[in-house]
Amino acid sequence: AIWQVESEYLGRVVRIVLEQIAIAESKAQDRLTDATLERQWMFENATHRVGLDDDWAELMFQIRDTHRREQEYDLVQKKADRLHLMAATPFFGRFDFREHGYALGEVFYVGLYSLTHPDSGSFLVCDWRGPVWSVDYFY
Repeated sequence: AIWQVESEYLGRVVRIVLEQIAIAESKAQDRLTDATLERQWMFENATHRVGLDDDWAELMFQIRDTHRREQEYDLVQKKADRLHLMAATPFFGRFDFREHGYALGEVFYVGLYSLTHPDSGSFLVCDWRGPVWSVDYFY
């Protein structure tokens, strides 16, 4: 029974990871397209008409916006990369916390990165570097 419950949980987590990969890769592609078009527009238009102070100010704003779009792409791509790692091994441990005197406790799965449920926001996998896991080092 426990094996089946754990297998179902693993399957559910992997499905969510794969869904999140598709979303992240789509966003990354959108951000890359935006950044590429922004840079292309800047090269074709902005650099040929710089002469007045207003043109320089506009160019600086354009450079800043292009840089921001590239940073957005980097962040989303890094998330996709982390999710790819999680698809292979979503978690590597499980902790069951139960307070003395209580029959029911809480179960936490620990992995390389955190994963939350897209709808509820509840943690499906907790990052092993989180402060709560330092308790493991004291026992």
